[in-house]
Amino acid sequence: MSTTRDPITATQPLNEEERVRVIGQMEKMLANPLFSQSKRYAPFLRHVVQKTLDGQEDSLKERLLGVEVFGRAPDYDSNNDPVVRVTAGEVRKRIAQYYHDPAHEKELWIDLPTGTYVARFHHFAPDEANVDPSEPPIALSGAPGSPEAITVAPLAATLNPVRLPKKSIGAILIVFVVLASAASIWKFGARRASPIDRVFGNLVSGAAPIVITLGEPHPLDATGSELTARQHLRSVFVAYSDLQALIRIVKLLDSKHASYNVQTASGTSFADLRQAPTILLGGLDNPWTMRAQRNLRFQMDSDGNGVDWISDTHDPGAKKWLIDFNRPYSKVTSDFAIVAQFHDPETQQSTLIVAGLGENGTKAASEFLTDESQLRNAVGESLPKSGNFEVVLSTEVINGFTGAPKVLAKATW
Repeated sequence: MSTTRDPITATQPLNEEERVRVIGQMEKMLANPLFSQSKRYAPFLRHVVQKTLDGQEDSLKERLLGVEVFGRAPDYDSNNDPVVRVTAGEVRKRIAQYYHDPAHEKELWIDLPTGTYVARFHHFAPDEANVDPSEPPIALSGAPGSPEAITVAPLAATLNPVRLPKKSIGAILIVFVVLASAASIWKFGARRASPIDRVFGNLVSGAAPIVITLGEPHPLDATGSELTARQHLRSVFVAYSDLQALIRIVKLLDSKHASYNVQTASGTSFADLRQAPTILLGGLDNPWTMRAQRNLRFQMDSDGNGVDWISDTHDPGAKKWLIDFNRPYSKVTSDFAIVAQFHDPETQQSTLIVAGLGENGTKAASEFLTDESQLRNAVGESLPKSGNFEVVLSTEVINGFTGAPKVLAKATW
């Protein structure tokens, strides 16, 4: 069986019937999970298809798309914020995945060729076995008989039988089997998202840059008086463990071409958290983490005098995982942490918490979150479609060094 695609280019205007077919096909694609579960890819594809149909190809430039689709400022730096290029690349991948499914391969084809943001539309010719040789060519656009009319001739009427030597037939069969096997592997592999992709998918799919908020340990002035400007500069700092965790997470986000802003907890407003997905680093030293965890099963708490713990709301009053930080540093041989991803009902955004009771806990949490095998073993099979999960981790601390994270408890919903 042989199938061909006849392109309808932007220089060949579509009639109303064809426009309706293209829009219908676009809506069908956008309803597919490849696009419907993304806040970024669906609006982008809809915009470029509509602009192409309207003949506004000149508006399909990177900067204009950044402004019109993703709400960027007119003078934004597209080199530092490649949201359009990254999104277009992902849309092309998803288009390929969509049409790779045999159920869709004979549908009208909406394409976004590499190197352009102008959409292209193609019609598939019918199968040879289903073609009536007497059937006339089908005009796809333009007036009948006009030079602008696009025709798709039945394959049986345009292809002559070709006899191939037996050796050539055998070679073609081998190539076909190899390609079919590779396509099958690609198809089914592409559909099985990795645990990291599933965890970070909701965060990186939005149009707005992710907000990464860091906790801030503030040394207190023993006199209780207001700090001088110099004292303030010396007192505002980020814990080294939070910085190590940040590096791990940012490296992973960079590999996914995600954009993000890093800011301290004191420099973050509730309005910021409502505008974009959020990653909260640090626990008791990050007030936004403490606010966000209020609806979670496992929660961090403290007596305010150096004794901190993680409690289970299913067992109120029990301080299951506790550390007394008043003990000598060398005597603190364990730490605990929480990693949680969920849809925050107050901000209406995807939120990821990466927080330890102490510095070793935060480091262990970031290692767990960015390690494919650990995520798979912990939540890979049990992770629901919502992506909501929470785990409690422990880590051994030996001479100040963080051991491997170990899952103590988990919840999904």
